[in-house]
Amino acid sequence: MKHYECDTIIIRCTDYKINTCVQNWIDESKLRCDVFAVHGGAKALISSSVEVTDYILRQIQLSIALHKAKEIILMYHFNCDAYRFYLCASEREEFLLQDKTITAAEEILKEYFGESIKIRKIWIGSKITNNSVTAF
Repeated sequence: MKHYECDTIIIRCTDYKINTCVQNWIDESKLRCDVFAVHGGAKALISSSVEVTDYILRQIQLSIALHKAKEIILMYHFNCDAYRFYLCASEREEFLLQDKTITAAEEILKEYFGESIKIRKIWIGSKITNNSVTAF
């Protein structure tokens, strides 16, 4: 039997509201991926304990070593409960707040894994698009 390999590791929020959207996108993209769900998604890399950050990094490292993943996708979404206390006035304001956090998580991943893996950010929202973020 051939060993399983994947293209991508997805780090996403556990929020059930995005389950269908995420799965449909994976299916449409025809990605072979390992999906790692944690409350707040990649926000956990910078706002949790050292133990949680180390655990997430080890899981990514295992996926790369065992499944030969070449890309990490950091998914984040509108109306995330991990950001509810910030009382954002609009989706755009929430996007900008979350993007700042996810960019910090991206920097941690770049520092840890170097140039060996591609990192992409995907925002799950209703209206936000720009050159660095994919919306669906």
